[in-house]
This record gives sequence, structure tokens and C-alpha cells, in this order.
Amino acid sequence: MVTNGNLEFDGEKCIVLERQISIDNLRTSKAWYILNNTMFSKTTMKDYQESQFQVSEYEIQSLSASSESPNIAFTGFRYSDGVNVVGTITETDEVIIDNVAENGNKIINLISLN
Repeated sequence: MVTNGNLEFDGEKCIVLERQISIDNLRTSKAWYILNNTMFSKTTMKDYQESQFQVSEYEIQSLSASSESPNIAFTGFRYSDGVNVVGTITETDEVIIDNVAENGNKIINLISLN
């Protein structure tokens, strides 16, 4: 477990990491994420590999992540047809739409059930 950006605690001792790890408050069971506009920066917990991916088809309105699940849940507006959606971003960075709001209603709250 990374205790701050450059120390890892393995249960017995602290180890200084070779480089600073970007940790934000958006955390799943597998990675840390930072969202900047439509670009996600991801750091995996397993090997601290960094990657980026973009979710440009949606205007993300809210995000929810849990340390119990490898996925991120989100609500947003889909540009292609103007509907509000509830979706999931998987640990492989795939976007899956779980639900579409009826009659164009905006989705207000997103509660993690994991």
C-alpha cells in the first residue's frame, strides 16, 4: 500500500519508491485515477504503471469509485444523441453504458452498491 506519493508500506516496513506516484482521491481496488477534463490518468496499484485514456463521447457529470470494486461508475451526457446515461469504466478502460435516462431526465445521484 502506498502511504504517500513516494513510500510503500508492505505490512512490515516502508520502502522508498524509485519515483513519485500520482495518487488522487478517485481510487478503485486496482488503481488510482485523476480526471482532467476528458482525460483520465491511471496508476495501477499492482506495478505502479501509468497510462492515460480519454472519454470524449460523454460529458461526465459525476463519478463514484470504491476500494471494493475495480470499476468506476459515472453519470453523464452522451454527445451523440443527447441523452443522460449511467455508465461504468472498467479496469481495462472500457466504457459500458448501464442505463439511459427516460425522457431526457438528468440523473441526480449516483450511489455505489459494491
